[in-house]
Amino acid sequence: MAGVVGYSDRINHAFAFAAKHHDKQVRKGTALPYLTHPANVAIILTRYERDENTVLAGILRDVVADSVRDGQTHEDLEERVGAKFGQDVLATVLAVTVRTINDAGVEMASDERKDDLIERLDKASDSARWLCAAHTLHNASAILADLKRTSFADSVWARFSPGAEPTAHWYRRVYDRLYETGFRAPIMDELRSAVERLEQSPSRTTPASFAAGLALLVCCVLTFAAAGTMAAQSAAQKPKGPDFSGIWTLNLAESDFGGAPVPRNDTSKIKRSGAVYQMDQTGDFGTHGGVQRTSFKWPATDGEVTTPMQQGAVLDVKVAIKGDTSVFTTTLSVEGKAILEQTGRDYLSARGKQLIRETNLKELQRGDWEPVHMVLVYDKR
Repeated sequence: MAGVVGYSDRINHAFAFAAKHHDKQVRKGTALPYLTHPANVAIILTRYERDENTVLAGILRDVVADSVRDGQTHEDLEERVGAKFGQDVLATVLAVTVRTINDAGVEMASDERKDDLIERLDKASDSARWLCAAHTLHNASAILADLKRTSFADSVWARFSPGAEPTAHWYRRVYDRLYETGFRAPIMDELRSAVERLEQSPSRTTPASFAAGLALLVCCVLTFAAAGTMAAQSAAQKPKGPDFSGIWTLNLAESDFGGAPVPRNDTSKIKRSGAVYQMDQTGDFGTHGGVQRTSFKWPATDGEVTTPMQQGAVLDVKVAIKGDTSVFTTTLSVEGKAILEQTGRDYLSARGKQLIRETNLKELQRGDWEPVHMVLVYDKR
């Protein structure tokens, strides 16, 4: 079987078609454009030298899945997808797409839909099984990459309503069923490895993971408060540097989280009194704890401060005001061990209507954890 080599008009057309469909979609719990998923599925299939129709099915898989979920009929899909890319491509995708209605015309519950897909893999074509394996492999690999990027595993697993164990179990079911059907393609070794690593991955909060989760909250808090210090300044002194007073809401669309878990929302009320900020924050940072409310008092001038946090954590902040910019270094410690370090700067833009934080977040206890660069944008109400 000849694999895809080089440029293809059909593949280019499929990517344009998928890009239009997924235009405003992002990957669950991240700021990544959703198109990165079908692109990676296509790369995986091309790497294993699959034919062009299978690669096309990989690109269009979620276009069809979304359409089925939204109630489009088989005739609709034949006209919208089959006529453009071929009925074989559409058939390959439909063979491994979760459907809402069974052969008897009865609407299925969520668990029944998954059982139905597992059962249908037995009659799926070789191309459809390749598509299923590549789709599952990229989803599992993306989770593993996010788990490696943060030690707060719950912030990753919280994206999936069933939780860690049921999600990992689903990937195991798909792999096992593919194997039971006699599918022994080379991709199965890679898929098995990914599934096994998912099953061994952390799913409960540890002291270190608590610290990382707390840092998500602190990262947002410091956007407003890092300009403060406890240096020998009196509240009566003239304020120095930018004034971050006001009510600020995190702009998810304009922020870049560097692949770190994306908060669901974050709103902070900042009031400055002389050299001190009072910050009242409400946000959902994707943890199992849901919405969190915190209050902080932070000085607002040059110097250093040590602040007690939740569950025995301690936050050290060093700040230097340079013109209209607050340059900072923070260290978060738990049980006397430095866990996380942040360095960066805060400044106002858009005539004071936006607050920008550029920061690098580094975990100190894991040598394999790459620093995360984030740019957080807050809008003033």
